[in-house]
Amino acid sequence: FLTLGILIMFLIFTSYMTRKIIKPLRELNDAAKKMADGNLDISIAFKSSDEIGNLTESINAMAGELKEYVSEMNALAYKDALTGVKNKAYYLDYVEGLKKDPAKDFAVVLFDINDLKFLNDTYGHEAGDAALKIIGQILKGRSGAVACRLGGDEFLSFFEEVSEEAAFVVGFVGEEFVVDRG
Repeated sequence: FLTLGILIMFLIFTSYMTRKIIKPLRELNDAAKKMADGNLDISIAFKSSDEIGNLTESINAMAGELKEYVSEMNALAYKDALTGVKNKAYYLDYVEGLKKDPAKDFAVVLFDINDLKFLNDTYGHEAGDAALKIIGQILKGRSGAVACRLGGDEFLSFFEEVSEEAAFVVGFVGEEFVVDRG
């Protein structure tokens, strides 16, 4: 009977340890693997006041902080540092997205700032930068438009859900306008 009692105690202890330590460690390991694969939408529900509970809280907090950091980095990667509008990298990705939906109506306005070189040469690059920032502020204030700085003094705005008639009016205001439906 003593051997049977020891065996039962061992099984109870093993079961307790499995529930208390090994299962939470497996969950933590699975969460860490998901984070390593780029999935930061994790939340481990294990609650405990011991070291494993503290580690769980730390991993949950780390996932949240990393998700926020990655979001900030993605925003910065697509933002022109001087003007605050989207940059050329965003433009290229945006065009790829448009190619996937050929039935989508949109208009494009491409423009540059005339005599920016003259402004820079005459009044300094600070004046040129100030002009670019003003253009950026104006473009960011336009609802329904996605504005991008392609480089230097070149800008582009996409207008989605625009009829052909509205696109023609937008084009008529400018000096040049080309509609390519193919």
